[in-house]
Amino acid sequence: MSKSPKSLERPTAAEIEAWKKEHKAVYEVETEDGSVAILRKPTEFDMERAMMVSQKKGAKPLDFNRNIAKNCLLWSTPDFMEDDARRMAMHTFVNELAAVEEVKSRKL
Repeated sequence: MSKSPKSLERPTAAEIEAWKKEHKAVYEVETEDGSVAILRKPTEFDMERAMMVSQKKGAKPLDFNRNIAKNCLLWSTPDFMEDDARRMAMHTFVNELAAVEEVKSRKL
């Protein structure tokens, strides 16, 4: 899409629909102060990359969440990731974003 991840101009409905078509699932996160971020659901590759980053020597506890948020960010208000409280809110949401679908199994 043509939007940079940090832009004052909010994505249009058409841009959001294009993201939905391309990524299947797109989510908006809004903090109490009105800062907004739009993210796509992570792919298997995104999950693998985040796991590799979080397992490197010297990795920090939130590196997995930070990596998913960075790689899945489609758009945000310019200051979204500039504040600890907003970043922590994003890291909490990443757990929901990265949740896998439930499956059932049965012996045949």
